[in-house]
Amino acid sequence: MDALEKRIAALEHEIERLKSYNEIQRLMGKYMACHIRSYREGILSQRNHYLFFADRPDSSAEIADHGVYIGYDHIKKMYEDIFGSGPAEGVMFEHNLCSPQIVVADDGQTARGVWHCPGHETDPRMGEVFDVNAKPVATWVWGRIAADFIKENGEWKIWHYHWYRLFRCPFYKSWVDYRIPENMQGGADRMPGYTGIKRDKPTTYHKMYALDRELDPVPPCPEPYATWTNDRPPV
Repeated sequence: MDALEKRIAALEHEIERLKSYNEIQRLMGKYMACHIRSYREGILSQRNHYLFFADRPDSSAEIADHGVYIGYDHIKKMYEDIFGSGPAEGVMFEHNLCSPQIVVADDGQTARGVWHCPGHETDPRMGEVFDVNAKPVATWVWGRIAADFIKENGEWKIWHYHWYRLFRCPFYKSWVDYRIPENMQGGADRMPGYTGIKRDKPTTYHKMYALDRELDPVPPCPEPYATWTNDRPPV
């Protein structure tokens, strides 16, 4: 291969990586757009939400302290339990993706990404959590997202997903002063009205902001890599 052919091959490879970067950005943007609780069709339709995750037995999802759900069917069931109630008066979930850091493997088959994720939520059920007589409560919910991606039938899918919650508090209280009550910590299965499946594994990491706590730099920024190896831990 002469110098020109090598240069063309390198450019084509880089174009494919940039294309993958854009496709992953769109995938995650669509995921967050469907994360609005009232958007039942977006959350539960076969066309959208279920196809966000790779249909693999080692796919996983971990949201804050809810534990780890493993396998396509369990992840699907978890989201059904969280969002399956559909539209409800006074309910609003809104989470944004900021500071994208996406690294596509040299072989173009897997990728890793990290996003900062500021957001807010309003859910009548959370009144019990925040001890305000079960009224709808406006809450700040900030965190970070780490995800591994894999190509499935030529399309990028979420492989491993981890939402790291940084703080959660009513809008009228500072995150410096507020802590979620102990009896409401520990996962979705302890939230009001939850009837879903149990987690497959305990939470791997959950460390929210507190005055007496030094925060860890998690999730780490993804570093370039050539190909996925089995000794590489998921996010």
